[in-house]
Amino acid sequence: MIKQGNPGYKESSVGNFMKATWSMMSGKPSLTKDDVEKRVIESIEKTLIGTTRYSNEMVMECITQVKAVSAQNQWNNSLNNVALYTLFKTVHEQMQHIQSKWDRSNGILSKFEQCKPTMEEFVKNLLQGCKAVELLLKTFDGWIKGNLHTTVEQHLIDDVARNLKSQNWVVNANAKQALFDKFLLQQLKAENYNAIYFALNKPQIYADRILKVLVSKKLAEMSNDVKDGIVAKVRDSIDVAAKNARNASIHRSSCFFSSLRLDLQKNLRLSGTSDLVANLPLVDEVLMNCDTSAPEIFSSKKHTGVLYKVHE
Repeated sequence: MIKQGNPGYKESSVGNFMKATWSMMSGKPSLTKDDVEKRVIESIEKTLIGTTRYSNEMVMECITQVKAVSAQNQWNNSLNNVALYTLFKTVHEQMQHIQSKWDRSNGILSKFEQCKPTMEEFVKNLLQGCKAVELLLKTFDGWIKGNLHTTVEQHLIDDVARNLKSQNWVVNANAKQALFDKFLLQQLKAENYNAIYFALNKPQIYADRILKVLVSKKLAEMSNDVKDGIVAKVRDSIDVAAKNARNASIHRSSCFFSSLRLDLQKNLRLSGTSDLVANLPLVDEVLMNCDTSAPEIFSSKKHTGVLYKVHE
């Protein structure tokens, strides 16, 4: 009796051979499961570049892009199933990572961590037996000392970035190259041959150093004006808030800080991210109730008033 072997295996082998032959004849390489997975992942990663937070729109965009890749490559049902699984798995992982990163920076735990130093200082002052007026002054003083400097830095960096964007050598490649050549000629004139040799052998590092020097000069040039401008705006906002608190009949402390927040948001360009606004203390009307005190706390420029800290 003659054995005919496994017809199914034979048919499968012949079918695979014919598919491979047809693929080669048609000029389209035969794709494997790994190839499809790689293309789907690359498409998703490219789509999600710059995405900072989960959104249904971005998920739909990923689906649309993968669908376009599938249609372009004419994947069969088997490869489409691989693509679908890879799409679901990759989008889920990527979006989970993106949202987790956003939550770490903007979630309630992150906000709590930012307020932690202020809260610790508040508790420390409270445990030391500070009375309402003294507690308010200490809290206000800690807020000024802890956030004014960083707010000036934030605005300085932003102002310098805005200024540099308008410079010709930033937007024009030829102007940038001319600037590098000018520095090189200066080194040649000074007979600084080591610097010239370094620039010719490591042009990228040399260019980075020049840019760093230019940015540093601009920071030094603008720092005083930015600092004076921020301090003046903060002082004006405190004066306005103190005036509103003096005129209030109740809840003077709350009135002072709420007015201060509104005026800072109006006067500071980066009010949305400014440390002075973000870390402004919250008022406890029980512990900081200054209603029984004379309104001089919001008018005196002596050490017993809030105006002393900013006008000293």
